[in-house]
Amino acid sequence: MTLQATIQDGAIWLSDARNNLEIQLTAWQQPS
Repeated sequence: MTLQATIQDGAIWLSDARNNLEIQLTAWQQPS
């Protein structure tokens, strides 16, 4: 299995042969 990670416009895209997953970094930031 090959996994590719791409960071674009503040989002992380994880891709393999069948799936694409977008992770928004802003959702993980703690409120200040």
